[in-house]
Amino acid sequence: MNKLKSNILLFITILFLSNNAYAQIYEPVVDTNKMWVIFRSEDHPPYHGKTVAYKISGDSVLIDNEYWHKILESTDSLYTKWSFFDYNGYIREENKIVLLGGGIYEDTLYNFNLGPGDICFFDDDEEYYIIEDTITKYFAGKNRKAQVVNIRSDTIYAGIGSKKGGLLGSIYYFLTGELFTLVCYYENDSLLYHNTDYESCYIDRITLAGEVRSDHEMKVYPNPAGHSVFLRFAGELFRPFDFILYDASGRKVKQTRITGRETEIGLEGLGSGLYYYELQGPVRTTGKIVIK
Repeated sequence: MNKLKSNILLFITILFLSNNAYAQIYEPVVDTNKMWVIFRSEDHPPYHGKTVAYKISGDSVLIDNEYWHKILESTDSLYTKWSFFDYNGYIREENKIVLLGGGIYEDTLYNFNLGPGDICFFDDDEEYYIIEDTITKYFAGKNRKAQVVNIRSDTIYAGIGSKKGGLLGSIYYFLTGELFTLVCYYENDSLLYHNTDYESCYIDRITLAGEVRSDHEMKVYPNPAGHSVFLRFAGELFRPFDFILYDASGRKVKQTRITGRETEIGLEGLGSGLYYYELQGPVRTTGKIVIK
């Protein structure tokens, strides 16, 4: 009987120590063996943009008595040409807090010490996100501690960062007006996550074909529009354009070939609300139309 009790106590002790040891494990985000591929796009349909890869330099830089790592970025299709990310281009991590530097402020990007109801302030208290829940979830090859936050229904994973924004997170939407979406994630050159909404880890949806010339300057009127809208160019067109209209969900609802200097486009059958247009041709232009 005593032996049985001893075995039970030993089992409980081992279990406690194992769980306690697991709780102490923390995988840092700042790791030179990791690479994040982000699709940076405009924040409205048709979401034109391009993938950019980010990684962290092995060299450290002393700034105001703190050691920072450089953030590097690459845009070529093989992600082999790297340059310094010159906007908030330094990063460091201490006590489960990931910090950005190089901008006006030293910003808190992630704080993995926070729990439900806590606020993580960013950009000198001007921007913040709220922790709605803390969970453990399988993501990118392992079970990870995670924070569910209120920005873009995002989840922030220990060791990775934002599921929506990767290393730099969704907070960059507030600073740049761009959407950052995690497409692929690598560790030690091994692909651990591929967002199935994207066909590959390299995407180029920027269709700008040349510099905007004065004769391509365009006016869309009236806006708000009624049954029709007019497109008027400052000069004669030497090549045709395609005018494409999208609803607020990004669904294409109309496409018209533009060949003249001024064109009337009918909007019959379209409900009232906000729409986005795209003009494709020698140059690309996007904008918004409100239908009354």
